[in-house]
Amino acid sequence: MQLMLDTANLIQIKEAMSLGYIDGVTTNPAILSKELGGSDLSIRCDAKALFSHLEKLRELLTIGRSLHVQVTAPDSATMIEEGRLISKRLGLTNVYIKIPATVEGTKAMKVLHEEGYKVTGTAVNSVMQGLLASYAGADYIATYYSNMVAVGVNAAEVTRISTSAIRQISSIPRCLQQASRMLRMWQLAMLWELRPVLYPTMFFFPVLTARQAFLI
Repeated sequence: MQLMLDTANLIQIKEAMSLGYIDGVTTNPAILSKELGGSDLSIRCDAKALFSHLEKLRELLTIGRSLHVQVTAPDSATMIEEGRLISKRLGLTNVYIKIPATVEGTKAMKVLHEEGYKVTGTAVNSVMQGLLASYAGADYIATYYSNMVAVGVNAAEVTRISTSAIRQISSIPRCLQQASRMLRMWQLAMLWELRPVLYPTMFFFPVLTARQAFLI
């Protein structure tokens, strides 16, 4: 199992890294915007400040820990452009391009995967989204467990069905490579949510949740 920290705050990342249990960091436009003054972010338009922050963040991660950076565009062509830029600026080693599992997003995932980039399919809230992202070549699938619970979806059941379905597609030759290397990420808001979803291989959560583990 791997544990990912869901933040772009450099102080929080330093704190977590000092504890030694974090395997990487995931970010998204909202998290990065908060750290950079609260404005709407565009990877193309705000590249200087954004990549300056991301480069500092990456430097805090020791060898073997991954960084997941999300695109900001809504269309596949611009997502692809942004994904290439992310990898160009931050390097290919353990840097994953996060792309929402939308119609446009899965198009972008497929192109970037075929070009050799590492991809994380994010904002997955259903079994079908997870399957389509895996077919598109995503290395990681970020399923939002907490979001599903908040809107009344049986998240544990979606988790179970998704995991079972993805295991089954490994028997299909053209999916064998993706299915065999794909891990699942689950967004958690509270530690008690770990109990029904112990079978995924990765969890990502905010610093506050990590601190709850040490409260008595």
